[in-house]
Order: sequence, then C-alpha cells, then structure tokens
Amino acid sequence: MLHEETKNPQFPYSRRQFVKGVAAFGVLSAMPWLSSCEHVVPVEKGVLGEHSQMAADVLGILFPNDGNGPSSKDLRSYEYLNWVLGDENYDVDIKRSIHKGFDRLAEFSIVEHGKPFGKMSPKGKVGLVSQITEYGWGENLLARLISMILDSLVIDPIYGMNMNEVGWRWMEHIPGQPRATASNKYPQILDRKKELVIISNLLDL
Repeated sequence: MLHEETKNPQFPYSRRQFVKGVAAFGVLSAMPWLSSCEHVVPVEKGVLGEHSQMAADVLGILFPNDGNGPSSKDLRSYEYLNWVLGDENYDVDIKRSIHKGFDRLAEFSIVEHGKPFGKMSPKGKVGLVSQITEYGWGENLLARLISMILDSLVIDPIYGMNMNEVGWRWMEHIPGQPRATASNKYPQILDRKKELVIISNLLDL
C-alpha cells in the first residue's frame, strides 16, 4: 500500500480524489487544481507545430509537479498527445477540435492580454488557462487535454508513456492481463486483421 499523500493546503482534496472527480464530473472539477507551471522545459516541436510548447505548458498547469503525484512530464503526457494526434485511426473530429482549441488559445492570449502565451509569466499562464474555462471552446479543449492526461496515467509503458509504471504505482492500478507485447500492441495488432478469415455465411463452413 502506498503512503497516503499529504494534501496541499491550498486545496481541499488529494490529487487521487481529483482524478476520480474528473472522471465522474468532467473538466470543471479540475479547476481548483490549476497550479503554477514549472520553469518552461523546451519540448521538441510535434504535431501541433508552433503550438507545441504551449500544449506542453498547459498540460503542466493541469497536472503540475506539485508533490501530490506524478506530473504530466513524469507521465509523458505531451508525448502521448502527439502520439494520439498523429494516429490515423484516431477520431478526426477530436483531433481537429484540439488543433482549433490551441489556435483559439493562442489568439485569445494576444487579444485579451496583449502578448503570446509563451511570453506570459507562469502566473499569467495559469490565470489564462483558468479564464478560458468560461468559454465553451476553452472548456472543451481542457476536457480533451485532461482526458489525454488520464490516458497517459494508465497506459501500458510499452507505448513509451507512464514509464516505470509511475501512474500505475501512484493509482495502485492493477493492469489487465495479458499485457500488450511488441507483436500485439496497438496499432500493429490492426495489421493482423488482414490475416483473419471472416465467414459471413454459415454455408461456407
């Protein structure tokens, strides 16, 4: 049994309660957890192009390194986001909404605060992320990102996220068996469909 985490005095709930609350009630339950982002750690430009660093920063604000559990950096949530956005099998509308959400966030930063998101102070970024929850597009974007963080929290490390089972150990999660292997993990397993013989008529037996 993992040790019971200490509650941050700024917030009434533990991070583990937060995770359960988000799953049950959506993005608004996450807002009390908005925290000061860490010193910006440069990331490689990914699928989001010029918005890549902004995406990593927002993920860090939603799941920061605050001592209450693994951060989005620990979980490699940014890498997971890029993996999903680059997946040709993933829902096109969801990917499009994430791209548009970051476009609007970048525009909102300039229009409302007179400077690009990347030029804002850590406190300013947190305030901006909190501010966009008042808009449908902002709430939708953050809901998508929280969903990505939760996925990276429980994904099998074979995919390059949740390394050393950091999310599993924190959540005391027991993964399903059998676990994915190099030969049957996603998306490689989809190629095996070609090997299946689909019988549509019992007379063919």
